[in-house]
Amino acid sequence: MGFITCFRFSQDSRRENIIRGAISNGIEWEFIILRINENGRGGGYKVSPPVVIESEPEPPYHVVGPGPDIAAAILAHWVRHHFFFSV
Repeated sequence: MGFITCFRFSQDSRRENIIRGAISNGIEWEFIILRINENGRGGGYKVSPPVVIESEPEPPYHVVGPGPDIAAAILAHWVRHHFFFSV
């Protein structure tokens, strides 16, 4: 399927027990929220349904559908609410 890139967004020091991230091959994006138990042992996670960025099958290959808007909105929300970004 191609390369997978992982971005890690972690919340500020007040709540280090939550990690947000995205896994993408450039076409499909899945967003992940990992919550670590306060005692540091165990936790849980949620994964979004895939957000697909589709294009028309013939040139000039315009992007179709809401995929880019959804991915951008999730990332913008995380940044706006002070989740820090690292690779």
